[in-house]
Amino acid sequence: MARGLSGWLFARGVQAVATLAVVLVLLFVLMRVAPGDPLGRLASDRPVTPAEIAALRARYGLDRPLVEQFVTYVRGAVRGDFGTSIEYGRPVGALIAERLPATLLLGGVVLLVNFTVGLWLGAVQAMHRGTRLDRWLTAVSLAGHALPSFWLGLVLAWLVGVRWRWLPAAGMEDPLLDPTAGVLAHAADVLAHLVLPAVTLCIVSLAATMRYQRRAMIEVLRFPYIATA
Repeated sequence: MARGLSGWLFARGVQAVATLAVVLVLLFVLMRVAPGDPLGRLASDRPVTPAEIAALRARYGLDRPLVEQFVTYVRGAVRGDFGTSIEYGRPVGALIAERLPATLLLGGVVLLVNFTVGLWLGAVQAMHRGTRLDRWLTAVSLAGHALPSFWLGLVLAWLVGVRWRWLPAAGMEDPLLDPTAGVLAHAADVLAHLVLPAVTLCIVSLAATMRYQRRAMIEVLRFPYIATA
């Protein structure tokens, strides 16, 4: 048993390393074959001389051979050093760290809803398989899954945030909120800003969770011990 488990873990580790290597290569290649120049946006903001462009290319290592660029890219990724952002002129790691709390909050809420509401609705569908309720939930979930998240987010932001003004249309906190307000006031403000993006992602992602849970529940209901119980 121990050998089987160790072999399985080793195989999974090799697969993970191979997948990471493929992802790194694809990211590097796609960024290099994509149309446009990484420094083109800087040139569009203000007049930039060829000497300045050359200096920037040397600064960011864009004038080096592709093999050397790839080696530098992999070394930095392994160390957690993702370089400096051309757009913001700051370390990419610092930019990620600034936005990580909001990402974790939003992702955690969406996962919580998926693994509670989604699993519950999938179980309800399985227990009422073939009924009108099952068909209605399937149609609603597939319709939500077919909607592009960016389009749905824009529609909800315009309708709920701009037209009706029920919830904030953007941001994570109200910049006009009194800094001396209590913890509950700040939490309520963050929650109000969280509703629209969380609802958007939940509508799009619930369909897959419901479908998987429905299928798994139907398989389990067929087992003899369930029929006996």
